[in-house]
Amino acid sequence: MSFNDRVIEEIGLEGLDGITIPALWLRLSTCQPPFSLKLDPQSKEFIWNEVICPHPEFEFYRLPQPRPPVAFKQRFSTNPEELAECTSLLMEGDDPYPVHPIKDEVHGIFGSCLTYKTRVNITEDIRDSDCTPKLTLEQAEEKYGEQMAIVASQKQRSFSLLMNEEVGLNNMSAIYYAVLERIGRLVC
Repeated sequence: MSFNDRVIEEIGLEGLDGITIPALWLRLSTCQPPFSLKLDPQSKEFIWNEVICPHPEFEFYRLPQPRPPVAFKQRFSTNPEELAECTSLLMEGDDPYPVHPIKDEVHGIFGSCLTYKTRVNITEDIRDSDCTPKLTLEQAEEKYGEQMAIVASQKQRSFSLLMNEEVGLNNMSAIYYAVLERIGRLVC
């Protein structure tokens, strides 16, 4: 998997809640197999300018409150015994992503996001309509910090999670999809 694909997948797997920039760097630094780029300031700026901002399936949101720093638990493989251990982690109270199922059928949005109705779309502040960055990574971090979340579109999130964006979401309950998102954060 290319570094571009890995970045896109990690953002997609964070679900409707999205991912903050510090959490993205942490995810990439701990992924298996190891991320192919050294995550120094230059490569982070490159990823921001060449992968994140230009991606038409990403939007940027200002959260009502800064998201607490994320401390990731050990991720699990697809080994059935290890997956069974996952179930005890799915609904833990210290998770920065509390379960709040959303099924917005009007907009075709599914997932879990406590701030779905209170976060503010700041995509136009981050990049132009042609997906050219307006802010450097440093400027975006300085201005928004842990209040900025990158959220993948429903199509991209479904593809990252299920490897198929047309998997019959209309027949899936909101809680079922929210649980799939949590599993995606733990397993992949």
